[in-house]
Amino acid sequence: AVGGLAAIAIRAFYLASDELKVRWDLTDRRLLGPGGRTVPLGDITRIRSLGSAVQIITRSGDKHLIKYQSDRAAVTARLASATGLTGGNVA
Repeated sequence: AVGGLAAIAIRAFYLASDELKVRWDLTDRRLLGPGGRTVPLGDITRIRSLGSAVQIITRSGDKHLIKYQSDRAAVTARLASATGLTGGNVA
């Protein structure tokens, strides 16, 4: 059991270091993410904060998680400003 927990902790450490290298770019028309993800700003219907991450939800129901943000409130505010979302659509 102890060995299993150690293996999980080591795996989590390596996965976290890979996730910290992931980059999201905000342009005037879309949000560009890892793996060729492209989210047009007009398709974003909701922005939520989850721990140290920011989740965006599109019209089609797709959910994208922008992880490990040092200032998630600033990221949320910037996305809200770029998309024009306010009130209940930004949490």
